[in-house]
Formats: sequence, C-alpha cells, structure tokens
Amino acid sequence: MKRAVWITLLFLVLAPAGALADAVPACGPATLEAYIALGSTGCMIDDKVFNNFAYTTVNAPPDASEVAVWPLATPGDPGFSFEANWYTLGPTIDYIISFDLVVLSGGGWVKDASLIQVSGIGPGGVVTVIETLYGGLGGVDESLYTINSEGFHQLADTTTFSPTGVFHVTKDIGLAGYASTSLITDRFSEVPEPATLTLFGTGLVGLAGLVRRKFKKS
Repeated sequence: MKRAVWITLLFLVLAPAGALADAVPACGPATLEAYIALGSTGCMIDDKVFNNFAYTTVNAPPDASEVAVWPLATPGDPGFSFEANWYTLGPTIDYIISFDLVVLSGGGWVKDASLIQVSGIGPGGVVTVIETLYGGLGGVDESLYTINSEGFHQLADTTTFSPTGVFHVTKDIGLAGYASTSLITDRFSEVPEPATLTLFGTGLVGLAGLVRRKFKKS
C-alpha cells in the first residue's frame, strides 16, 4: 500500500500539469466524506493536488459526513477550512484529519504553513489542534500548535521550512472538559517564481531517491 502511494506521488510531481488538470477535479465545497471518497485522485487548487484524505474518531460525533470542507483558493496561499460541531462534555476526545499535498510539475513549491482554530470553552475546557507536516521533497518535518484553555490561548500558529513539493499533513483535534470547536483552517504558502523552477529540478532527484529507499525497505 505504501509503495502504491509513493508511486502516485511521484507520478503527480512528474506529470504535465495540463494533462492532470483534465483528470483531477477542482476542489469544491463538500463534506469530508466526499473528499475521502476521492482517494488518491484527490482534487486540485491551482497547481496543487490534495489527496488521500482520511478521518479518524473513536465513537464520537461528528462523523465525516457532518464535517464541511471549504477550499481556500487564494493565489499563492491555498488551503482548507474544516467546519463541524466538535465538542465534549467532560471526556477527552480526539479527532484526526489527514491528507497529502502534491505540487504539480512547474508549480509553486510550499515554504510555510499556518493554522487557526475557532473554539469555545467552559469549566476545565481545553481545545488543542496539533498539525504535523512530514515527508516528501527536502524531508520536511514541522509541527503547528494551537490551544484554547482557561490559562492559555494561542489560536493561531505558523511555521516556515525549506521549500518542498510533496508532504503529508495530519491534524489532531483534542478536546477535554467542557469544550467545543467549530472551525479549523490551514493554508500553505508557496515560493514565488522563479525560485520554484530551480527547486523543482533538484527536488525530483530527492523524491526519486526517497521512493527507491522505500522500495528497498518494502
């Protein structure tokens, strides 16, 4: 399975952007359940493909059909807002949203990410959102952290890293006490041209090497 995923990512990076534009649908407003159904094909915002969406929760609403996904198509700064009624009345609950991001051939590589949460808390309430980005060209390994609690508030975070053209994103939404969150937004800013073209050529070598190493381990 992992081998198939990496082959798909390599294909997306190498394939001509024009050909893929006809094969991959544009990202539009939909439920997270619909995004998951897109599988490895995914959808596009400008020159970036978002695919392999997944959602995990342990017997707690909302399910994927109750999570709205709103694509953000700001030029050079695409992303998503995830909207739902995540809440708890005491127990600690975690929800995990994940997906892959792949920049098409000749597209603008990503150099930073941002995360925002909209939430409310009652007595003993805590809402945390931890987002990790890892893998891909350049070996990105970054984390973003937001928290809303009685003692501390950090509702937005950003991180900057070496430009890359493919990586995996995981969001861990944690709630405890009396707490809820309704909106989580993340964006991925790109490197301006012409720097992207130089990075693309060197990055292909890195991705090919990464795929070869994974094949040997499989």
